[in-house]
Amino acid sequence: MLGGESILKFRDELISENKFMRMLDNKKFYFKDNREVLNTVDLKTKFISKTKNVKTLTNNFITIDIETIINNGLLTPYLIAFYDGKNLSSFYLSDFESVEQMMLTCLKSILIRKYDGFKIYAHNLAKFDVIFLLKYLVKLGTIKPIIHTGKILSLTVNYGENGGYKIEFKDSLLLLLGSLESLSKSFKVEDKKSIFPHLFVNENNLDYIGNVPTFNNFMEVKEDQYNDYNLNLIIIEILKMKQLNIMD
Repeated sequence: MLGGESILKFRDELISENKFMRMLDNKKFYFKDNREVLNTVDLKTKFISKTKNVKTLTNNFITIDIETIINNGLLTPYLIAFYDGKNLSSFYLSDFESVEQMMLTCLKSILIRKYDGFKIYAHNLAKFDVIFLLKYLVKLGTIKPIIHTGKILSLTVNYGENGGYKIEFKDSLLLLLGSLESLSKSFKVEDKKSIFPHLFVNENNLDYIGNVPTFNNFMEVKEDQYNDYNLNLIIIEILKMKQLNIMD
């Protein structure tokens, strides 16, 4: 009160024995044991309006994946593949003279007029795939990265004559949190990602044909998964043999 007139009005509301809330205009102050622990402000906001239809929206996208081996202590790509929704294209190191030739051949197959405007998703692009892709993409077009906290989250690539075409590499892990195996179960994908003996592969056995490598060559795999994998391959081989006998 000042001169008989009220200059400040507030209302206290008891929450519990040692907690209360003080309301002052559009502010709320929370106290515990007579000490302020939290305050909030109620703000007026406009009602969320309906977004306009985007005429340039496109659902055209490609998925890409890179597999690596450890060579002289460094991760080295030995396989790169992409899928455009209809066709799967794989590029294997044993078919090329060098890693660079393999990577450039694959990327040149993507940087064509057919894929102008496409988005290319790599699962864990920011922490893995971009390390290998960036080195070769800079040789094929103009790169515009989006970087956050030191990580490249996406890459826009302009290519073709006068940079007239554009594609964008993005990280699907930032949109769909989870491993590819768990996501395939969630979306009920028929051809699920299988296990793979990552510790077995090296530069000398890229053309390996033979029995399934031993269990210790698989990473983060349970023994029953390994046994099912082994059994499925045996069944596939038996079916192939039966088909050959029928054809003969």
